Amino acid sequence: VLIKNIDEKWRQGGMRTMALMKEIGLKGGQMKNKRDINRALFMLQAQKVVYKVKQNPIRWEIHEEYRKNGVPRISNDERAPFKLMHNIKFKSTKVPKYGPVHGEYRPNTPDLMTLITKRPFSRYEKPQYGELTPAMEEY
Repeated sequence: VLIKNIDEKWRQGGMRTMALMKEIGLKGGQMKNKRDINRALFMLQAQKVVYKVKQNPIRWEIHEEYRKNGVPRISNDERAPFKLMHNIKFKSTKVPKYGPVHGEYRPNTPDLMTLITKRPFSRYEKPQYGELTPAMEEY
């Protein structure tokens, strides 16, 4: 469905999760409970197949790294939309036990207090600001 929308001629902009669910053909309780499709989309995000274009509401598009080598052909037949699905291959992965499903973490930033002072101070003392050095060099 996202491959069909690559040039944004079929739909305008990235596709919302609910629109993806409708196009795939999910029904009832599957649409009410988005847990399964969200896990699938975040795992595809970890493999750099899809990415979030917009955060709220979440909109999805095909990732540039996936487009780089060309995308597989898709079926334009409305009666058999999954006819060419054997052309699409993904690496087999499982949802990680800990951490985000997409596997991307924020970069570590040092604590502000350790950057400003070399020792903690009480509320009765005035802080003596030293040179600003990264906290990792002290240890």
